Amino acid sequence: MTTIYISAVPAYGRDYETPEAVLADWLAGKDFRMEDTRYRGAYINRDIPEEFGDVVVNIRYRRLAEVLPVTRSGLVPEPREVPAHRAGDGADLGCRLC
Repeated sequence: MTTIYISAVPAYGRDYETPEAVLADWLAGKDFRMEDTRYRGAYINRDIPEEFGDVVVNIRYRRLAEVLPVTRSGLVPEPREVPAHRAGDGADLGCRLC
């Protein structure tokens, strides 16, 4: 299933200075206003219906200068680094070359 990415800003005139404050309000179910062209002005919170699949909400904060990507459950996990290797070198790292 494809991941849906949505841009949003704090609703009702709120702003945040820290990513921790953004995450706390997201997890508390507070509203954020979507800024994507198709949904501009609609409100979203962490109660995104499951039928939408994987959703990442990029929330702008600190006067829209910073972005915090979140999911229904919290922060987007950091991508894990896969060590460089060549196909057939005996390292099965789960890549398409192994």
